[in-house]
Amino acid sequence: MRHNMTKAEFLARDSGRAYSAMMRLTGLRPVTINNYARRVSVVASALRKLPEDLTSDDAEEFIRRAAATGVSNINAATTCVALKFYISRTLKKPWHLTLFPRVHRHRKRRSRPLTRDEIRQLLDRTRPGRFRILFALIYGSGLRLGEACRLKTADVDFHSYKVYIRDGKGGRHRETVLSRTLAPDLKNYIADRRPGPWLFPSSRTTYEAGTLFPVPKCTQAISTRSVHREFDIARGRLNLAGLVTVHSLRHSFATHLVELSMPVFSVQRLLGHQYLSTTLGYLSSMEAPVIRDFSPLDRLRGEHRAPE
Repeated sequence: MRHNMTKAEFLARDSGRAYSAMMRLTGLRPVTINNYARRVSVVASALRKLPEDLTSDDAEEFIRRAAATGVSNINAATTCVALKFYISRTLKKPWHLTLFPRVHRHRKRRSRPLTRDEIRQLLDRTRPGRFRILFALIYGSGLRLGEACRLKTADVDFHSYKVYIRDGKGGRHRETVLSRTLAPDLKNYIADRRPGPWLFPSSRTTYEAGTLFPVPKCTQAISTRSVHREFDIARGRLNLAGLVTVHSLRHSFATHLVELSMPVFSVQRLLGHQYLSTTLGYLSSMEAPVIRDFSPLDRLRGEHRAPE
């Protein structure tokens, strides 16, 4: 056996195809399926075994090696989950491993929202073209980075000023707002770039030969890595303080809408949050307005006017 089996080679095997099909039936997303398949192929290669020969003892051996080589516990735990699914449910072998790597959940440091002036400066410092449009769309519609990268041209409705998110986080669909000031620039971008099915295609796009106008032949969505790289360049030109990432644009969307008096439940819907507590976490950095306490009974009787 060659000891560097790739994910594609594993998925081409009978057990790999069965593994992938079973994960799809359980509702796992394609990115998770690919991640799990890659981890199984890596473990099989590291242990010099065929994937079909793996057992729970091999998972235990992997944990020992991971601890010795400094692999993070969360990485090792995810690999164990992938192995357990494959060994117990696909290969139908007994799984007796009960000791998983302990994962300590640390509170993530949240990126800070940007001020309106910082948003303007950031967009001005971003080179014209698809990245400036992309950053403006993330901020103007409150998109996650992955959602923005996977947007298709058909997902933008210029008549109702809506952006439709298909298969977002948790497999949920939603619609959010399209900025009316961004719409003309986005239309011009589509007319000039003719991006094809993906709104923001990768620069690796190839085109049909022998056509009068370029016709996309093989396209793929822009990678999140290239977006992060371009954002870092624009951020570096401003020397912004604090933790500022691409996600700060989505964070700013929520913060600025609440500051403009949009109900927090509406913001939750636009962001696609399942729980209100997640939306409130975005607003934790806001300065609470100073409002004098009052009773609704006073207002009902006309004896008190709610403070502005």
